[in-house]
Amino acid sequence: MFAITGGKGFQITFENGYTVSVQFGVSSQCSNKWNAKEDAHENLFQRIKDESNGKAEPESATAETALLSPCGSFVRYGESAEYDDVQSYMTPAQVLELLNYAAQLPNPEVDDLLEEENPLEAATDAFIKRELEKREEEK
Repeated sequence: MFAITGGKGFQITFENGYTVSVQFGVSSQCSNKWNAKEDAHENLFQRIKDESNGKAEPESATAETALLSPCGSFVRYGESAEYDDVQSYMTPAQVLELLNYAAQLPNPEVDDLLEEENPLEAATDAFIKRELEKREEEK
């Protein structure tokens, strides 16, 4: 499935449930990012306004990407995997590598849940467990 995200990027969700987000807007970590030293503040405000109204961003040589699991959590990938959920300044070739990687990932969560006696109950329990773990981490 394809989705456009606010005129500044897109997302692709594969059959395995994984999603790759590719962003190149004013606030994304890409060559199109607003630069406080070079760009006027009026330019920033106009670009943010344009983005929120769905106007497409100018072209960009690089993009910020993120890999999301079928349940929507970040999957760490690439050189920044140890400390960041997103990948910065990705070239078109690197984005293609990430897309191919995501498309080939297995979906063990779904496969494991389908083997349960009551898959819906197991999925609900797994979701609740993840949410509780997130809240604990935030404390």
